[in-house]
Amino acid sequence: MDPRQRRPSSHFKNTRKVATAAPALVAQEQASRYNAAVPSADVAYVLAVGGFESVLTAIHVNVTSGVVLSKVPVPDYNNWGEATRDFAYCPTRNVFYALDVNFTGTEQQRPSTGRDVHLSTINPIDGTVVSQKITGAKGALDYVTGYAVTETGLLHCASRVYNANGTSTVGSAFYLVNPDDGTATDLGQLDHQNNEDDPAFYGGYHRSVDVTGHQAYRLGYKSVQQQTSPGLSVVTNGTAVQWIDVDTVDSNHGFYLGMIVVPDGVGATALSLAPQSTPTGFLDLVVRMIIVGH
Repeated sequence: MDPRQRRPSSHFKNTRKVATAAPALVAQEQASRYNAAVPSADVAYVLAVGGFESVLTAIHVNVTSGVVLSKVPVPDYNNWGEATRDFAYCPTRNVFYALDVNFTGTEQQRPSTGRDVHLSTINPIDGTVVSQKITGAKGALDYVTGYAVTETGLLHCASRVYNANGTSTVGSAFYLVNPDDGTATDLGQLDHQNNEDDPAFYGGYHRSVDVTGHQAYRLGYKSVQQQTSPGLSVVTNGTAVQWIDVDTVDSNHGFYLGMIVVPDGVGATALSLAPQSTPTGFLDLVVRMIIVGH
């Protein structure tokens, strides 16, 4: 079957993960013995910021105990005047990626040629940042709405497309970025109507891609303003969109908070957090199987 025609299923499996705090002595021992230079499957990395004036911090966490092992400042990350958004993580290289455009200085007013896209590669071990301008793709201009790491290590991205006089958006431009040198390749353009009824309107706000790199996923609401019509947007080759209605996990949970796809070579496992319908709103981890047809 043509991989571009593969469709996600609606099969869900709910798994709840509960973490308990480690005893103080265990936490102290784990932190004192931790060597960030030695890779460990028990360690996860988190990038966090406390506000617009706070320094971005890489937090190293033992996933089996919940112990915070280390906090590494990332002072050289430049958000170019944007609010800090989701970072894309590459487990192969153990780095985080962010794509931003310049909203500061002379570019507070959008240039007629569009804003350049900048890629930041962040090392959570030592807090270093490598920045570079994206080049080579016609669509790699203006605000980056979505991006995700493909199985081959490339970045699958989408930027806003404006009309001729730059006053309104008319679509999303999709492109691939090689994070080694910042070169990009155009994939396609998804035009949209200027309303939320069109599933293409938010099609470029993806955070996951399928195992083939052809399909971009956005799990969320069709109407973001009204928080209605939950579902999954699937953009194929950057030019066509499909909307699939998706129910909540059950009556005890709200809708999913985002989605990360873990390719498995055949289909994909999608990980999401879903808030409990309780006053606490605690989050449960939900595994959603995206079944790829044959």
